[in-house]
Amino acid sequence: MTKFHLLNSSALALACALLVAGCDKQDASAPAPQSADALPLTTGPQTAVTEAPAAEALPPAPRPRIIAVSNPESDYEYVDRAYAMSDAIGDAPPDYGFDYQDSHPWVWRSANRSLRLVEPVPGGYRDYYYQAGASAPYLVRDPQYAYGFSNGELVAVYDNNGNVLSSRALDQRADDAGRYLARAEALYAAALQSERRAINAANWAAQRAELNAARARWQAEQNQQAAWRAYHDAHAAEDQAYWQGEQAGRQQAAQSFSAWSARGYTGAPPVAYGNRANAQQRNDQAQQQQIGQARQQQAQQDAARQAQAKAQQQAQQQQQDQARTQQAQADAARQAQAKAQQQAQQQQQDQARTQQAQADAAKQAQAKAQQQQQDRARTQQAQADAAKQAQSRAQQQAQQQQQDQARTQQAQADAARQAQAVSKASADSAGRNQRQAHGKAAAAPTRLPHRRHRRPPQQRPRRLPRRPRRR
Repeated sequence: MTKFHLLNSSALALACALLVAGCDKQDASAPAPQSADALPLTTGPQTAVTEAPAAEALPPAPRPRIIAVSNPESDYEYVDRAYAMSDAIGDAPPDYGFDYQDSHPWVWRSANRSLRLVEPVPGGYRDYYYQAGASAPYLVRDPQYAYGFSNGELVAVYDNNGNVLSSRALDQRADDAGRYLARAEALYAAALQSERRAINAANWAAQRAELNAARARWQAEQNQQAAWRAYHDAHAAEDQAYWQGEQAGRQQAAQSFSAWSARGYTGAPPVAYGNRANAQQRNDQAQQQQIGQARQQQAQQDAARQAQAKAQQQAQQQQQDQARTQQAQADAARQAQAKAQQQAQQQQQDQARTQQAQADAAKQAQAKAQQQQQDRARTQQAQADAAKQAQSRAQQQAQQQQQDQARTQQAQADAARQAQAVSKASADSAGRNQRQAHGKAAAAPTRLPHRRHRRPPQQRPRRLPRRPRRR
């Protein structure tokens, strides 16, 4: 978003030229009429405060587009601009209020038509800041965060210590930012179109201290952040020149309210700002409007430069995208080529493994055939050996049978010879005995009783031992 208080010397010169000679003669410190829209405060008992919904209770809304700040040194541009307006208003009463749904926001409208809206929320207040003529805010601040916008796009988020959140945290806050942006646009339309209501003095007195405390905390956040202090100091002179007339008029209004409050709200309330304007003040107002116009022209030029820079960034982004696309295509081609080479190598390896497997199978088949031949040869040899052994056993058996027959015949012959010898011996012995007996008989005077003749033992046939049967 264009920064309206970044007014260069040429823009100031243009504003002075538009004022002809009055620019050199008018007192810049003279109070300007803050708003012709201001309504006199009313008296009456204090009423209960109705809080507006918190961020999570608001209706869902589209997330705003998130863009990066073009110049990191301008991170605090949005929050510092809103702080400058808040500081210029100070603790002056609101110009008026209006009803929106169940809440009752307050409005401060400056002489250059910038707008500030405030509504109470759980835990504090929510502030909306609008540039003159813009329906979308450039900053929305709640008790925890402040959201910076540029033409409806989210550019920055600040925490309650004044830190600028990272891009990742920015994305996490985008949902709340979208709800705030939608509500801010609706509140702006209602602030201009709804019935305006005068502010109850008792209600303002009760909440004045809380708003002052919130502004003091905001200043403390600025003091804690060196980058914010540096940005604020660099633009302090411009801010002071821009808000000087507004701040003087608001200080006068705040003092008038304090005096009226000290009197117990007796007497007429402070006169509305627009009703106190004299000729000099109207002249100051015209001067302020012309300066505002010059600033708006400068803002338009800044917006044009930012649009040009944005277009250049988009062109660069497109070039980078094209380069990345070409790089991705080149990488894809290299990967495809590498994959094809790997596939070819894999096929070659598979063919080599297949050929090796076939060769191994042929070798195994040949070895198996040789083994079978060897087995057949061993079988034939075993059969031949078995035949030889059987033939040898048959020959041995035949020889054994022949030997057994020879021994049997020899034994039979020996037995026959022995029997013949025994028979001969027996015959010889019988002859001898007979002869002896005849001799003895002749010699014996008497005859002895007959005794049975028994063969002498040596004359008995000899029984041969039985040969064991061969199995």
